[in-house]
Amino acid sequence: MYFGNLSEIDSYTDTVPDDGEINAIVMVNPGTPFTFFVVEFERNTGVFTEDLQVNAGQRSVLQTLTFTLARHDKELIAELKSLSLSDLVIVAEDNSGARVILGRINGLTQGVGSLTSGTAEADFNGLTFTASGTQTEWAQILDSAFDIDTIL
Repeated sequence: MYFGNLSEIDSYTDTVPDDGEINAIVMVNPGTPFTFFVVEFERNTGVFTEDLQVNAGQRSVLQTLTFTLARHDKELIAELKSLSLSDLVIVAEDNSGARVILGRINGLTQGVGSLTSGTAEADFNGLTFTASGTQTEWAQILDSAFDIDTIL
């Protein structure tokens, strides 16, 4: 997964109209390195959901991402501190290999960052992370030919 700051993104490009895939991410300051945090979460703990919400004839989609990191160190705390202060854009890959952009319009905010640590050998040591945000669209698919390393 890749976490970025929404305020650093100017726009998205779809070079093949109506194919439903994003082909490029355009930066606010082209040429300035974009900061993406790469997050490797624990296997089988990541999930994103999209819930359609209709209110007074208006449609929106609540996007929520939850995952677990099995570590508790100063680097993790520094990353969390940085991430908790911004609206996030997250590129997530599902089990089929499809990559989606969450928080593309309004960003996602970190709602829960719960650190857990225990003294017993079987106790979980790490973080459960949840971010969510209301968007005006379903998560868009990132074109499979798009190389995320071009903006890292």
